[in-house]
Amino acid sequence: MKYAFISVPKIATYPYAAIHSGLCCLGYTVSEDPGVVAAPNSLLATWTPWSDSFRGSLFERARGLRIVFENGYIPRDQQGNTYYAVGRDGFNGVGGHYSTGHSPKRWLSFGLSVAGSNPYDVARALIVGQSAGSDDIRYTMPRLWPKTIAGEIRDAAAICYWNKRADNRYVPDGIPLDHRSMPTALKGYGRIYTWNSKRACEALLHGQQVHVSAPNSIIAALLRQDVSQFFYDLAHHQYTADEIATGYAFSEFLP
Repeated sequence: MKYAFISVPKIATYPYAAIHSGLCCLGYTVSEDPGVVAAPNSLLATWTPWSDSFRGSLFERARGLRIVFENGYIPRDQQGNTYYAVGRDGFNGVGGHYSTGHSPKRWLSFGLSVAGSNPYDVARALIVGQSAGSDDIRYTMPRLWPKTIAGEIRDAAAICYWNKRADNRYVPDGIPLDHRSMPTALKGYGRIYTWNSKRACEALLHGQQVHVSAPNSIIAALLRQDVSQFFYDLAHHQYTADEIATGYAFSEFLP
């Protein structure tokens, strides 16, 4: 018998029900006992493990498959579908779960288009800060990264710094932007710098230059190729709740 444990909040804003349904469709028995993850043939389905001590501990103890869910990297598609990012053995690209060379078919089904050229002034740079709550750079931005990047961007006429907590302690000359103003502000800059924010994907859709610093980021890894191919491949890590509920979303990551 194959056992699975789900470490995802059971509230409406998380895809717990869809994950439960998908695992059952694949023949797993979903257990309420976290101890089942110690078995080599088990499966742990978890939300981002770095943001919760229990999930982090469970992730490290798991000896079977570890499937990690998080908020998707792309905006809603033309049908209004919300996507969740799905990966194996880590999130944000940590682990060797990403694959390349996919056809355009899945990406084109989203109905999202990529701008052919950068419509914004590359002399204007935006540093997208992120939460820096962990010292493990596999998962979170180093606290001084924004300051370091700001010091390296010497040819920019203007630098704006954004953090979802409106914290610009590390870039004193930057302009803090709150979450609601970010989509509009993102469009005003020709260059976007981020540790590993999904805002990089939004900027790529707009045609902007994007620089990603995280060494293990799936975004950085896939950016080593053509931008169109980047989205063809990224599409195979973004799934709707319905695709999760049928078990289809797990197909990329199961042996």
